[in-house]
Amino acid sequence: MKATERRKSILSILQETSQPTSASQLGKELGVSRQIIVGDIALLRAEEHAILATPRGYVMQAPLAIPDGAYVRKIVCQHGPEAVEEELTILLAGGARVLDVEIEHPIYGVLTGALNISSVEDRDRFLDDLRQYRGTLLSNLTGGVHTHTVSFPSVQAYQDIVHSLKKAGILLEDQ
Repeated sequence: MKATERRKSILSILQETSQPTSASQLGKELGVSRQIIVGDIALLRAEEHAILATPRGYVMQAPLAIPDGAYVRKIVCQHGPEAVEEELTILLAGGARVLDVEIEHPIYGVLTGALNISSVEDRDRFLDDLRQYRGTLLSNLTGGVHTHTVSFPSVQAYQDIVHSLKKAGILLEDQ
């Protein structure tokens, strides 16, 4: 199989499932090494295919569907790893969807990670992945300071959630 055919096959496999597919799994299916697949994925991403790398494998990144009437804002938080679950629980309880997390790194500038957490199941999967893969939060690089882009169902929901985050000591406020 030629490289261009293999990359088309990779795209086809990823488009047919919403479950992550590992490089090893793709390599086995296509008769090449994991490293060849990693290189193919890099080339496909360079061609602007929306392939997301997760700890469990590759998936096609779905476009962000923000509901009509949603109120999208950035919120700035500061906390340690022990408060991640509380932060996400407060946001989800208010009906919010956490789209991403970003930090401002002194060398690399703004670094952003897609989250798309919109349910308790998403939160639990994220927390499980953190534990299982001994993941390090981006905010560990900035003393816990990070920004989330969040979709709120309404302005009132935004105000209520901000109040709850303040009360929990999670929202970064002027000092």
